[in-house]
Amino acid sequence: MIQRFRLGAAALAVCASLLVTACGGDDDPSPTQRATKFGTIDGLDRSAASGTYAWLGVPFAQPPVGALRWAPPVDPAPWTGTRTATQFGHGCAQGGRYFSPAPNDAAYGLAVREGFGKPVGDEDCLTLNIWRPADNQTKLPVIFFIHGGSNISGYSADPIYDGQALAKKANAVVVTVNYRVGVLGWLDLPQLKTGDAPTDSGDFALLDQQQALKFVQGNIDAFGGDAGNVTVMGQSAGAVNVWALLVSPLSVGLMHKAVPLSGGIANATRTTAQTYSKALLNAIVIADGKATDTASALAWVATQSNAQIATYLRGMSANQILTVMLANPQLGNAPSPIEDGNVLPVGSIAALAAGQYRKIPVLAGNAKDEGTLFANLFGSVTGTGIPGFKPNDYDRFGLQFNFDPNAVASLTEADLINAAYLPVTATPAG
Repeated sequence: MIQRFRLGAAALAVCASLLVTACGGDDDPSPTQRATKFGTIDGLDRSAASGTYAWLGVPFAQPPVGALRWAPPVDPAPWTGTRTATQFGHGCAQGGRYFSPAPNDAAYGLAVREGFGKPVGDEDCLTLNIWRPADNQTKLPVIFFIHGGSNISGYSADPIYDGQALAKKANAVVVTVNYRVGVLGWLDLPQLKTGDAPTDSGDFALLDQQQALKFVQGNIDAFGGDAGNVTVMGQSAGAVNVWALLVSPLSVGLMHKAVPLSGGIANATRTTAQTYSKALLNAIVIADGKATDTASALAWVATQSNAQIATYLRGMSANQILTVMLANPQLGNAPSPIEDGNVLPVGSIAALAAGQYRKIPVLAGNAKDEGTLFANLFGSVTGTGIPGFKPNDYDRFGLQFNFDPNAVASLTEADLINAAYLPVTATPAG
């Protein structure tokens, strides 16, 4: 009897061991461990606090430094082992403003003001962040959000862009993305041309966004997202970029719905973009002591080949370039996006009117009270000269223009697009 009991106990131990093995035991992967095409990552389990999982600072391209500065983004180098994805990546290099990251990646707060008027961020910044509900659902809709900041500032780690609440409420996979901004994201300088259309476009920031959308197409299923149901949403400059993505021929297959908020088509001509880029080059040459004024800067540039100028500019640090930009406010901001004829059509508004855009559902609108950012411009728009310091957008615009938000909707497609350009039959979504 004793022997039989001992055998039974041993058998039970083996069975228990087998059960643990079958269930994974200590070898069970973390619920936040996911395999991408470039390597495995492990994120944050926020199921107890917010009911979500998160993956932060996931690279979707190589750092755009050295020869990759002012060049289209390139796939990230694959990695071995498991990469930790629990912290936001760097904000992209930019001149410090209200919507910029704090110096040295300090936590959001009053530290942001220490960067005003100074270079902040880092060129090694092409990362995205992913949130999803903490469950096992698959084929969830994907919301791809592009931050604002006038295309010269901003970063996805801004607390206002934390996607966990949206992921839970919308029952969706939410993706936020960093992209190059300002002179590092939009520069149409003749000396940088190579004969390759995307490279020569100057639209490096838009190419970053399309690269991130390609990452979504290739990897989002590992996070429970549906690569065939991607809504691209953006606010302010992000909305400007959403419209640019809608008319870009390179966006085919990357987006299925669009939600631009508080922004329209505000693209720059190639002439405008190149005028700015050449003026910035002259300012850099003067600041570097190679010239004393515009005439002598032009003379020095004329002695250099295109390759020499490209090497010269790529040999500078981002901080040097941004310092020159900040010291020359008379130049204005880098024009963006740029209608180069390849990444973006020349005459994007005409292209839109002619039906040359992604045929997908679009929900266009405005973020509540965004007008408070432009209160000083209100007097110029209305011709009164009186700033529009009112508590909200309805008081500022509704009363001024007799706008009734409760009125029956009367706007039709024909009010926005000339009927002659409307397609007779629906075109498949691109």
